[in-house]
Amino acid sequence: MPTSKQTVVLGFQDSLGNPLTGGTVTFDLNVDISTATALGPQINARQTASAICDSNGVITVKLWPNDVLVPSGSVYFVQAYTSLGQPVWRGELKVASSGVTDYLLQEDGISVFLLETSLVDAIILET
Repeated sequence: MPTSKQTVVLGFQDSLGNPLTGGTVTFDLNVDISTATALGPQINARQTASAICDSNGVITVKLWPNDVLVPSGSVYFVQAYTSLGQPVWRGELKVASSGVTDYLLQEDGISVFLLETSLVDAIILET
């Protein structure tokens, strides 16, 4: 089980299939956590990690795998914004230490499709 952060790569598109170029994606833990190691860090739930989408709508972030965090059951709240700061999507994400990411998509009145066949997981945002 890794005791370090995992690299997570996600691609975002708008409802027309255009990359979310220059958009911001934020990640917040739902609870205060620590790693399951004696010397691991403690992380406050209000500490936000963010990334800016490149010209292809892709972000790369380093996140702690949820299965090495205590208490168990933690998730990342994920929000995506346009380059103008308009919210376009929100959901939950679990990062697994095995390198396989478990998506728990929970939206408020919008349809989301997950493309799992590409090298980069792409979330198409429908409004």
